[in-house]
Amino acid sequence: MAHAQVQEDAQGPTGTAAPAAFPLALAAPGEQVEVVALRGGEGLQRRLAAMGLHPGSRCEVVQNERPGGLVVRIGEARFGLGMGMVQKILVVRRP
Repeated sequence: MAHAQVQEDAQGPTGTAAPAAFPLALAAPGEQVEVVALRGGEGLQRRLAAMGLHPGSRCEVVQNERPGGLVVRIGEARFGLGMGMVQKILVVRRP
């Protein structure tokens, strides 16, 4: 049942497939992404919201040092995020 729901959610407004969401941890430096979901508890969601990361927000990946961490730019601010945290942030690529 949950699998069917995921497929329904992947449909765009015209019935075409929407871009596939992936963990922010997989984004390459220089990529512009939009947050589509947060897969963490309330504490994580509050912490990310305080940084400006919430569904609908856009950011640029500045540095991705796997397995260490990731630096993102949100507006004029830069934030360093741990790999555990960025695994829980689902994004899609944006131009």
